Amino acid sequence: MVTIKDEILDPYFLEHDGYQYILKVVREKNKDHHFSKEGGKNAYEIKVGYYTKLQAALKATARHKITDSKSTVSIKEYITQYENIIKSLNSIFDV
Repeated sequence: MVTIKDEILDPYFLEHDGYQYILKVVREKNKDHHFSKEGGKNAYEIKVGYYTKLQAALKATARHKITDSKSTVSIKEYITQYENIIKSLNSIFDV
């Protein structure tokens, strides 16, 4: 299993098991939740999606990063934010 982490993807990251890309995100525990009182780690991983192609996993990451902001945006703002993230990701491949 290979883990792919990059600051552009943060807080998301990918794992590749040779067959698929698994999009994951690290979330902090809500310290007021009753499970948090049991101790242990302060963060946990959530599997967000499964993708057969790296490009599809990266595009999904871009969409999730925008929706994580939990703000209301116009279609134009959404597309602009999406395109900016995709340009940042594409800049990695243009090396």
